[in-house]
Amino acid sequence: MATAPAPHVAICLASDADWEVLLFTGETLDQFSVPWIQVKTGGTDLQLPETVTVVIAASGRRNLAAELAGHTPLPILAVPIDDTTGAPLETLTAAAAMPAGTAVGLLALGKAGAINAALGAVGILSLADAALRERWREYRRGLTEGVLASRLE
Repeated sequence: MATAPAPHVAICLASDADWEVLLFTGETLDQFSVPWIQVKTGGTDLQLPETVTVVIAASGRRNLAAELAGHTPLPILAVPIDDTTGAPLETLTAAAAMPAGTAVGLLALGKAGAINAALGAVGILSLADAALRERWREYRRGLTEGVLASRLE
């Protein structure tokens, strides 16, 4: 029986509701064959395997990404998730209010941010993985070709 590869990315959730957005992160990582785990955390109880190299966190009014930054030296990519009040500006403001010394990459709100967080993680991980770097380059070439083709139409 084959064992699952060790995860390279931890997708951290403050609540189960965050998964509605961050599932797009997992799907995008799967497209690049990057192993990941889902971690539900309150922030201070972060338990990550040593193999994890990038953390992707939900970031709402309770800024999980900032909380996690104080507990791990790993790169953190924050995905702002609109809460049930429908106040995206407040969510973005809370996510962007990082104190100096708390290096957290802030992505777009919602699904676009979740996908871009995965792509950012792939870019980071590709620096140390030649096979992943080639998949990353092929993906980027495809984007460029798509843009160029759309200009010709």
